[in-house]
Amino acid sequence: MLVFPVLGLIPGGWRSARIRWAIHKSFAAFLWLMEAAGVMRMEVFGAEKLRHCPGALVLANHPTLIDVVALVSLMPAASCVVKQALWINPFLGGVVRAAGYISNSDSDSLINDCGNDLKLGQSLVIFPEGTRTKPGAPLRFQRGRPTLYCAARQGWCPC
Repeated sequence: MLVFPVLGLIPGGWRSARIRWAIHKSFAAFLWLMEAAGVMRMEVFGAEKLRHCPGALVLANHPTLIDVVALVSLMPAASCVVKQALWINPFLGGVVRAAGYISNSDSDSLINDCGNDLKLGQSLVIFPEGTRTKPGAPLRFQRGRPTLYCAARQGWCPC
Protein backbone atom coordinates (compact mmCIF):
# COMPACT_ATOMS: atom_id res chain seq x y z
CA MET A 1 0.00 0.00 0.00
CA LEU A 2 3.00 2.27 0.40
CA VAL A 3 5.29 1.25 -2.47
CA PHE A 4 2.94 1.64 -5.45
CA PRO A 5 1.76 5.20 -4.68
CA VAL A 6 5.38 6.31 -4.18
CA LEU A 7 6.44 4.70 -7.49
CA GLY A 8 3.58 6.51 -9.18
CA LEU A 9 4.82 9.88 -7.91
CA ILE A 10 8.35 9.50 -9.27
CA PRO A 11 8.62 11.58 -12.46
CA GLY A 12 9.72 10.03 -15.68
CA GLY A 13 8.39 8.17 -18.67
CA TRP A 14 8.93 4.69 -17.29
CA ARG A 15 6.16 4.66 -14.66
CA SER A 16 4.53 1.44 -15.88
CA ALA A 17 7.94 -0.27 -16.11
CA ARG A 18 8.66 0.62 -12.46
CA ILE A 19 5.24 -0.63 -11.39
CA ARG A 20 5.69 -3.90 -13.33
CA TRP A 21 9.11 -4.40 -11.75
CA ALA A 22 7.58 -3.84 -8.28
CA ILE A 23 4.80 -6.33 -9.04
CA HIS A 24 7.40 -8.82 -10.26
CA LYS A 25 9.46 -8.41 -7.05
CA SER A 26 6.44 -8.52 -4.73
CA PHE A 27 5.17 -11.72 -6.37
CA ALA A 28 8.63 -13.28 -6.07
CA ALA A 29 8.77 -12.24 -2.39
CA PHE A 30 5.30 -13.70 -1.79
CA LEU A 31 6.32 -17.04 -3.32
CA TRP A 32 9.55 -17.06 -1.30
CA LEU A 33 7.56 -16.39 1.89
CA MET A 34 5.09 -19.19 1.12
CA GLU A 35 7.95 -21.63 0.55
CA ALA A 36 9.86 -20.45 3.64
CA ALA A 37 6.73 -20.85 5.76
CA GLY A 38 6.20 -24.37 4.39
CA VAL A 39 2.82 -23.49 2.87
CA MET A 40 3.84 -24.57 -0.60
CA ARG A 41 6.71 -25.90 -2.63
CA MET A 42 7.39 -24.76 -6.15
CA GLU A 43 9.85 -26.18 -8.65
CA VAL A 44 10.45 -24.28 -11.88
CA PHE A 45 12.05 -25.67 -15.03
CA GLY A 46 13.24 -23.31 -17.75
CA ALA A 47 12.92 -20.08 -15.76
CA GLU A 48 15.82 -18.51 -17.66
CA LYS A 49 13.82 -18.77 -20.87
CA LEU A 50 11.12 -16.58 -19.36
CA ARG A 51 13.53 -14.08 -17.82
CA HIS A 52 15.57 -13.49 -20.94
CA CYS A 53 13.19 -13.59 -23.87
CA PRO A 54 11.89 -10.10 -24.60
CA GLY A 55 8.87 -9.94 -26.83
CA ALA A 56 7.73 -13.44 -25.88
CA LEU A 57 4.07 -14.34 -26.04
CA VAL A 58 3.30 -16.63 -23.11
CA LEU A 59 0.02 -18.51 -23.37
CA ALA A 60 -0.82 -20.34 -20.18
CA ASN A 61 -3.72 -22.33 -18.88
CA HIS A 62 -5.19 -21.12 -15.62
CA PRO A 63 -5.65 -24.07 -13.24
CA THR A 64 -5.15 -22.09 -10.01
CA LEU A 65 -4.96 -18.55 -8.69
CA ILE A 66 -1.21 -18.85 -8.04
CA ASP A 67 -0.17 -19.43 -11.67
CA VAL A 68 -0.18 -15.75 -12.68
CA VAL A 69 1.81 -14.94 -9.54
CA ALA A 70 4.40 -17.58 -10.45
CA LEU A 71 4.70 -16.45 -14.09
CA VAL A 72 5.01 -12.74 -13.32
CA SER A 73 7.53 -13.48 -10.57
CA LEU A 74 9.75 -14.98 -13.28
CA MET A 75 9.24 -12.20 -15.86
CA PRO A 76 10.56 -8.81 -14.69
CA ALA A 77 8.75 -6.60 -17.21
CA ALA A 78 5.82 -8.71 -18.40
CA SER A 79 2.59 -7.20 -19.57
CA CYS A 80 -0.62 -9.11 -18.92
CA VAL A 81 -4.13 -9.24 -20.29
CA VAL A 82 -6.32 -8.66 -17.26
CA LYS A 83 -10.02 -9.39 -16.95
CA GLN A 84 -12.25 -6.36 -16.60
CA ALA A 85 -13.28 -7.31 -13.04
CA LEU A 86 -9.70 -6.77 -11.82
CA TRP A 87 -9.33 -3.58 -13.87
CA ILE A 88 -12.15 -1.95 -11.85
CA ASN A 89 -11.44 -3.68 -8.53
CA PRO A 90 -11.07 -1.06 -5.76
CA PHE A 91 -8.02 -2.82 -4.28
CA LEU A 92 -6.17 -3.96 -7.41
CA GLY A 93 -7.51 -1.66 -10.12
CA GLY A 94 -5.09 1.21 -9.49
CA VAL A 95 -2.06 -1.08 -9.61
CA VAL A 96 -3.30 -2.90 -12.74
CA ARG A 97 -3.93 0.40 -14.55
CA ALA A 98 -0.63 1.95 -13.36
CA ALA A 99 1.26 -1.12 -14.63
CA GLY A 100 -0.19 -0.53 -18.08
CA TYR A 101 -1.74 -3.99 -18.21
CA ILE A 102 -4.27 -4.64 -20.95
CA SER A 103 -7.99 -4.89 -20.18
CA ASN A 104 -10.01 -7.58 -21.94
CA SER A 105 -13.13 -5.41 -22.02
CA ASP A 106 -12.88 -4.25 -25.66
CA SER A 107 -11.79 -6.82 -28.24
CA ASP A 108 -10.70 -4.25 -30.85
CA SER A 109 -8.40 -2.33 -28.53
CA LEU A 110 -7.26 -5.58 -26.89
CA ILE A 111 -5.75 -6.88 -30.11
CA ASN A 112 -4.09 -3.54 -30.89
CA ASP A 113 -2.73 -3.19 -27.35
CA CYS A 114 -1.32 -6.74 -27.41
CA GLY A 115 0.36 -6.05 -30.74
CA ASN A 116 1.81 -2.76 -29.50
CA ASP A 117 3.32 -4.36 -26.39
CA LEU A 118 4.90 -7.13 -28.45
CA LYS A 119 6.26 -4.62 -31.00
CA LEU A 120 7.90 -2.73 -28.12
CA GLY A 121 9.67 -5.96 -27.11
CA GLN A 122 7.61 -6.51 -23.99
CA SER A 123 6.69 -10.03 -23.02
CA LEU A 124 2.97 -10.65 -22.86
CA VAL A 125 1.16 -13.15 -20.62
CA ILE A 126 -2.27 -14.31 -21.76
CA PHE A 127 -4.60 -16.90 -20.27
CA PRO A 128 -6.66 -17.69 -23.39
CA GLU A 129 -9.04 -20.23 -21.93
CA GLY A 130 -11.08 -17.67 -20.06
CA THR A 131 -11.82 -20.21 -17.34
CA ARG A 132 -9.80 -22.42 -15.06
CA THR A 133 -9.16 -25.98 -16.13
CA LYS A 134 -10.24 -29.06 -14.26
CA PRO A 135 -7.69 -31.89 -14.04
CA GLY A 136 -8.65 -34.81 -16.25
CA ALA A 137 -11.43 -32.90 -18.01
CA PRO A 138 -11.17 -31.85 -21.66
CA LEU A 139 -10.33 -28.19 -22.30
CA ARG A 140 -13.35 -25.97 -22.93
CA PHE A 141 -12.53 -22.71 -24.64
CA GLN A 142 -15.01 -19.87 -24.49
CA ARG A 143 -16.27 -18.60 -27.82
CA GLY A 144 -15.18 -15.21 -29.05
CA ARG A 145 -12.21 -14.73 -26.72
CA PRO A 146 -10.06 -12.18 -28.55
CA THR A 147 -6.91 -13.29 -26.77
CA LEU A 148 -6.86 -16.37 -28.99
CA TYR A 149 -6.86 -14.17 -32.08
CA CYS A 150 -4.17 -11.95 -30.62
CA ALA A 151 -1.95 -14.97 -30.14
CA ALA A 152 -2.53 -16.17 -33.69
CA ARG A 153 -1.80 -12.76 -35.21
CA GLN A 154 1.36 -12.09 -33.29
CA GLY A 155 2.94 -15.51 -33.57
CA TRP A 156 5.03 -17.31 -31.00
CA CYS A 157 8.50 -16.49 -29.71
CA PRO A 158 10.32 -19.86 -29.41
CA CYS A 159 12.96 -18.95 -26.85
